[in-house]
Amino acid sequence: MDELPPDDPLLALLDTYGVVGSDIENRVMAQLEREDEQIALQAEVSALRADVAAMRAEMAELKRILLASRQAPLAHPPADSRGTILLPYARTDKALPILG
Repeated sequence: MDELPPDDPLLALLDTYGVVGSDIENRVMAQLEREDEQIALQAEVSALRADVAAMRAEMAELKRILLASRQAPLAHPPADSRGTILLPYARTDKALPILG
């Protein structure tokens, strides 16, 4: 910012209200910093809104799966040719026959 001549009426007016060159520059820089922070916060809010929308979509899909599983008929457990129901062992791939 160019310096004003000492007899400039604008300088007298600015001096009357306690505003001089460096003070104006400091105020402008502070305002720009606040605006930059606001822009960053708005971007963060937008990202959070996108996250919330994705979570809502995921919850809707999970609800749909849950409702579909409640409405599906219960499947019969696997059985061999004699009608013996087979349950898998907990830690092997063999089946435990349950006589029925």
